[in-house]
Amino acid sequence: MNLLFSLRNAVVVISPRGPLALRRMIAHWVVLAAAALTTLVAATVAAALTVFTGQALPQAVKHDLVIAPATTLSVTTLMSDPGQAAQGSAALHARIAAAMPGIPFSFYAALWSDPLGLVRGALPAPPPSAGQGNAALLQAAAMSGIASHAALVAGQWPPAAASTPGQPIPAALPASAAALLHVRAGDVLRLRDRVTNALVSFDITGVFVPRQGDGPSGAYWKLSYFPASGRSASFGSTTYGPLVVGRVAFGPALTVLSESWVAQPAMTAFQEADLNPVSAGVAALGESLPNSGVLNGAQLTTSLPARPRDRHRAWPPNSGRWP
Repeated sequence: MNLLFSLRNAVVVISPRGPLALRRMIAHWVVLAAAALTTLVAATVAAALTVFTGQALPQAVKHDLVIAPATTLSVTTLMSDPGQAAQGSAALHARIAAAMPGIPFSFYAALWSDPLGLVRGALPAPPPSAGQGNAALLQAAAMSGIASHAALVAGQWPPAAASTPGQPIPAALPASAAALLHVRAGDVLRLRDRVTNALVSFDITGVFVPRQGDGPSGAYWKLSYFPASGRSASFGSTTYGPLVVGRVAFGPALTVLSESWVAQPAMTAFQEADLNPVSAGVAALGESLPNSGVLNGAQLTTSLPARPRDRHRAWPPNSGRWP
């Protein structure tokens, strides 16, 4: 009974047929409640936007960095002594580390031979792909880490140990170049150094295909002077290769012409605050290399980006540079 009386009184209190003052008070409460709810929603949205700006946008920038193409540092220089080349590799590694403090990076080096011309009556025969009137050349290279970035389709990689003096130098060819030259594993190529005029023979121990990848995963092949086609055409000549050999092959039998390096920063290690100092460090490195000691004349190429001017704009993933 008391419960029913209480419920009846409650109905009277909220009924629109109650006293005028009470109805006006209820109306004011509704307005105040709506205003309070609006304020709460606005504060929640503002907090969400703050979190998005502070976390989501930097994460988006970092994601673009991780998948960005052309973030490698590629360096080339003329070189005539394998011993000097080893010193150059050590010096360059140290200088790249100083330019990008705290950022880990992969590092690979390649020695490149003089251009090697064909010998009449010996393998390989002049390929039609060289073009009429063009000299057909090959170039040998010792590329560090290649077995981890290519797959053999025939034969085996050349051994790391030095070959017997007077015997052909073990070498592997990319499948694309081997097809153009009509060469296969087991063939012996006889070539002539176009600089020293010395005869050099190669035993083709294997044929391989590069493992390609997008963005940083494909950075290794920037070490090579050759595209995936296995041929590089220039005015008056077409060069095939690389003839991949062990580093010990360079010496009296095979002359060093140049060296190339590639460094790929671990883009997952980058923070947004790293971009400005790393960009400045790499730019300073590129300016100083041409006049540096053992690396005299070295040229650095990179598209490693600087920090974007507007953090609210994502870096286009295929642009190679910041907007």
